[in-house]
Amino acid sequence: MNKIQCLIVLCLTLLSSCQKGAVNETESREIILTPHFIKDALSLSDEFTDMEIIHFENKTECMLTDIKKIMVTDAGIYVFDASPSPRILAFRHDGRFKNKIGAMGHAKGEYQMVMNVGATTNGDTVAVVGYPDILLYGANGRYLTSLPLENNNGVEDVLFTNEGLYLGYFHRQEKSMMSLYDKGTMKHVADIIETPVDPIGTPLGVDNGHILQEDCDKVYCLDVLNSCIYVSDKNTGKVVKYTIGLDEMLKEKDVREKADTEETAYRITSYQACDGVIRGVIDHGDGYYDFKFSLSGKTIDIMHHNDLNYSFDCCHSDCFYFLVSANMLLDYMNKDYMDSIRKMLGNTLDERKGNISPTDNYYLIKMRLKSSS
Repeated sequence: MNKIQCLIVLCLTLLSSCQKGAVNETESREIILTPHFIKDALSLSDEFTDMEIIHFENKTECMLTDIKKIMVTDAGIYVFDASPSPRILAFRHDGRFKNKIGAMGHAKGEYQMVMNVGATTNGDTVAVVGYPDILLYGANGRYLTSLPLENNNGVEDVLFTNEGLYLGYFHRQEKSMMSLYDKGTMKHVADIIETPVDPIGTPLGVDNGHILQEDCDKVYCLDVLNSCIYVSDKNTGKVVKYTIGLDEMLKEKDVREKADTEETAYRITSYQACDGVIRGVIDHGDGYYDFKFSLSGKTIDIMHHNDLNYSFDCCHSDCFYFLVSANMLLDYMNKDYMDSIRKMLGNTLDERKGNISPTDNYYLIKMRLKSSS
């Protein structure tokens, strides 16, 4: 399974057949993006600069094993690690360990399971989607309060914004793919992107936990089953659906009819939204394409890169992040076919020579978006 497939299957076990309320009326439209295939392989160095390698500290209490989600905030880096048991760890921007966020248990302020996590942009509050409530913690890891949900049918992602908490439901277990709740009272405010209630158990995986994202005044939602991206304007409530104009893109009806759809269809497995531009990866089972499009346009560039690709684990401000193991960094240094990555990373990789052990904790590759991109 991919990174969060097990989590999705767990969420689906919590489905309820009781559906309440009506979906809020929102103005919506669809833009079908015309594909523009770029023949020559590109380099991330054409778009990104200031390469940096961050090492998560090698302390026993923060060694990472099964990372589901990484969130970079103003206050530091939060990591949702699912193994051997769910935990959320806080690191400084340089990779030094700070503290745990909450703890597993049955007492007040402890979580028995973690479906997903979210954090404010400034990093002062972390939201943990447990069951039946959402638990809030401060940056120091201390419990703040619990937010009871009116409807907790398999929440699969949470986005913590100034406007409230957006909750995501992606396997048709709810009447919408996204719901907005008041972050103070946790009362329901709106349902966004209406869908039929017809739960599907196929564990379609994505490569990181950022299915819901925020970028300026927009909220983004990846429809995993139809491999398209919805963009909701927080000010007007208008929703735009961005669909890639390729017949081979994954469709929900195919998922329901075929067990091997993941191996034959093109599907979006990750994306990052920054300054009105979406970058991501389209997987085809035996290969992949990178893609990039602007909300202001009607075309989508589809390409390959000759070094790293657009499978970022997260972005914050104008910086993008890749999670890599110590062994992967050693491969970058020593294997001939990794020459293009060595060239792109340059001095920041050279400075690590002789200082990396295969047993090291994970690393993050950080790069800054060029202003002209």
